[in-house]
Formats: sequence, structure tokens, C-alpha cells
Amino acid sequence: MVDGAPGLEAALGPVVGPRLADQRCTVHKHRNLLAHRPKHMHEELGDDYRA
Repeated sequence: MVDGAPGLEAALGPVVGPRLADQRCTVHKHRNLLAHRPKHMHEELGDDYRA
């Protein structure tokens, strides 16, 4: 789990190889989505995200 850090992801690629499965932390993904939306949309976005 690299939380979208492109440098870390690039560094792990040669070490782990093609079997590396990208995975994002759902908490950080949700926070990033909320950061780019106005506050009045947060509840609806959270409901949609959890669904």
C-alpha cells in the first residue's frame, strides 16, 4: 500500500516486479475526495463512496 506516492511506487516496481498489486488506502482516498469537494457535498460523497 503506497497511498499514491509515485516515487515509492516507482522504487518498488523493479524490486517486486510485475506481481506488485497497486492498492490505495481507502481512508486516504476518501479524504482526498473530500478535499476537492465543497463541504455541502461531503455527506453525499461519503454515502456514495461507502456504497
